[in-house]
Amino acid sequence: MSDQSPKLNIMTVPFKVMSSNRLTIAPTVALLFKLDIDTTGGELNISYPRAKRVSLSTAYPMAELLKDIASPRFNFNAQKKEEPYNSALSIRNNELAYIVFKLAGKKKLQFSNSDYLFSVGSSAPDALFGEAHKVDGQGKAHVPGSNAIGCQVAYFAMDGQNANPTDLANGMPFNIHLDFISKSKRPDQPSVDSLVPFILDPDIRYPGGTYGDEIGGGEP
Repeated sequence: MSDQSPKLNIMTVPFKVMSSNRLTIAPTVALLFKLDIDTTGGELNISYPRAKRVSLSTAYPMAELLKDIASPRFNFNAQKKEEPYNSALSIRNNELAYIVFKLAGKKKLQFSNSDYLFSVGSSAPDALFGEAHKVDGQGKAHVPGSNAIGCQVAYFAMDGQNANPTDLANGMPFNIHLDFISKSKRPDQPSVDSLVPFILDPDIRYPGGTYGDEIGGGEP
């Protein structure tokens, strides 16, 4: 793995589950990230190969965006920009925005079925993070811990406008919780898959993250 590999040790900072409750004000911007987790050749390579910034409105609300991004035909358009930062998966955000992730066509991965869909550093104010949901193939949002399986999209809301600039500069840690799907090899239970939890530990960091207000706007 390269020097820009994401941190996988989450024990250095205490974490708490991210709430699915709504923020006081709904975001009008969504930052979309294609999340590629590649295990080709036995190596683990993780990146955001594509990203996009989308403006939300009454004409194009979050519910419509979720239907679009859940579709296999969704086009991110924007190309990744290479920048120096502490983690390849750190995200730059200092605005009120939805942070949306879509797995890059990996059928052996899904966003977690546990109550921990996203988690955040225990010192992060609860008012800054919320609306943690996973999204099924029809674009319907589900709260963490629901029985929706195979979800390839997940998101949360963050109020970066009211975050402490010092916290954002130093990095506000959060985790993405996923499951590796291992097909059953038991002849007596051929349809029962095993789920292996997998946790990514990027930061929300401004400056020093990737993307943010330089992502090209426009509708999908």
